[in-house]
Amino acid sequence: MDIEQLQAICNKLPHVTQDVKWDDHLCFCIGGKMFCVVSLSGKPTTASFKVRDDEFEQMCQREGFSPAPYVARY
Repeated sequence: MDIEQLQAICNKLPHVTQDVKWDDHLCFCIGGKMFCVVSLSGKPTTASFKVRDDEFEQMCQREGFSPAPYVARY
C-alpha cells in the first residue's frame, strides 16, 4: 500500500484532518486526536495506527503488524 492509497482510506472517515508533523510524518486525526501516522520518507511505506486496548494483542499477532517502537502499548 502506498501513501496515496492510505490517504484515500483515511479520508473516507468523517471529520478527518491531516497534517505533517515532525518534518516528515503525515498524521491523520479526528477531533484533534491522532489515529494514524505515516512516514513520508520511509521505504517501504509503513503506518502506525491507534487501536483499542482490547484489540492490541490481537493486532500484534497478525502477519505484518507489530507495536510501534516509540509508543508500544500507548
